[in-house]
Amino acid sequence: MEYEYGVLLVSCTPSILGLYNKTDDKELRHTALILGVLALVTGVLEKIKLPVALSRNGSPGLFYGYVVVAAVLLQCSMNQEMHAKQFMAMSMELTHFSIWMILFSLTSWLFKCSSATINSYIRDFALVTIIGYFMHAALNLPINLTLFLRVVSCLVVIKITSYYLPNCFTLGEMLLLYNLLTTFLLNVTYFESNFEITVIATWVLFFVMLFLMSLIPICLVGIMSTWYFYSSGFLLLACLLIVLSESIVPNAIHWTIDFLWANWPHRQLLLISWLIEIFITVLYVTFWRDHNGKSSTSERKIFHIIILLTYIPGIWYDIPLLLLCSVGSVCILLILETMRVLKIPPLEKVLNDSLSVFIDAQDSGCLILTPVYLLLGQSLPIWISCLQDPSLLTNPNSKVPIAAYSGILSVGLGDTAASVIGSNFGRHRWMGTNKTVEGTFAAFFAQSAFVIFLSETNSLIYVFIAILSVSLIEAFTCQIDNLILPSYMFFLLNVQSS
Repeated sequence: MEYEYGVLLVSCTPSILGLYNKTDDKELRHTALILGVLALVTGVLEKIKLPVALSRNGSPGLFYGYVVVAAVLLQCSMNQEMHAKQFMAMSMELTHFSIWMILFSLTSWLFKCSSATINSYIRDFALVTIIGYFMHAALNLPINLTLFLRVVSCLVVIKITSYYLPNCFTLGEMLLLYNLLTTFLLNVTYFESNFEITVIATWVLFFVMLFLMSLIPICLVGIMSTWYFYSSGFLLLACLLIVLSESIVPNAIHWTIDFLWANWPHRQLLLISWLIEIFITVLYVTFWRDHNGKSSTSERKIFHIIILLTYIPGIWYDIPLLLLCSVGSVCILLILETMRVLKIPPLEKVLNDSLSVFIDAQDSGCLILTPVYLLLGQSLPIWISCLQDPSLLTNPNSKVPIAAYSGILSVGLGDTAASVIGSNFGRHRWMGTNKTVEGTFAAFFAQSAFVIFLSETNSLIYVFIAILSVSLIEAFTCQIDNLILPSYMFFLLNVQSS
């Protein structure tokens, strides 16, 4: 844990300083300065026993939850002219949100509160509200209802997660996902553009999130049923189709045919190759399930290779298709995992039998999230890159930023090389971990070779430093690397274009 934080601090400092020096805007520089302070504070908080049991091997991973998303949004405000002010506001609100959450953590630790009592939560929140109010007043920081509700809802989510979903998340992972979700839901109109692809992807993701969130109160009161699951799902699907057909795609059939036949022959070949990869994946999973085998870490990396074969050609030849299909795939995986956990027929048994073979050591709770994280980790850098540069969706000759490859580099290539080489040829282990030095060097060289092959940037030294940092974090982190590594690498690489 100490080594991981050391790498994080050393690698993120130049990036945050770069953000500070890139702009003369006082608010942006002020936000960058606060993020730098938060990066230091998270190291201190890692040493403190938090009032909720959301950690893995003693590490809650606070840096990823408190700093990464806000920093990426700050980069977006510098890279994206159309909605620069909106992205700046999002980053500032997340930064202030992190301050409030840190105050809550410190107050709970100071008073030695137990997370099992509602009274302690109410008392802590009252104290934090008073302290936070005077702090914001002294620093002349804005306080709004959205920020207040965000903090309250996050505390409720932490309470529910620690009680009903133990060992499923660390606090850092949960906060990272919470920040991504709430930022998307609160600013859904800003993530649209004049392009049909982004509008469709945005509203599909929005309605799926709405559907899954609507299930939470039903599950908490214990009245979930198969009938409710399917009826509410079909109702929201109908609402989605109405929204798309009325305001976005009036003639859905005609639009679908035009979309599928556009970009000949790249789009059609990509779709055929992806269908073949899906078929191979199903055969592979079925083989392991029927033979009652338990896959090793190296054998699970076949899914990383399939991801590489999916995303690399997609980025090279058809980003609009990749964007739409990746959003759909993430939504499908989330719905399937929900069906598995809630035991919704008819797929519950098949999903349980198939996924149990490939359970990762980090999937120690009732949720199996590594497949979702794998897909989300590959997709997020591409989604954000398209937000920053919409020409990626309209101009086939647009230069794809190296940051868009963050998931491919860190997980697809780096994590796979580290696992395969480390487990088969590793002899020297890093202190305090089972990861090997040989695996880390394999991760570094695999990613570096791909970057040299791409030749997408002139700042190769900075890219190599980012790759080395993420390779070391992969060796030391206790967080789920499928999500954490792409997010952090995107932050490091995206600062080049800020």
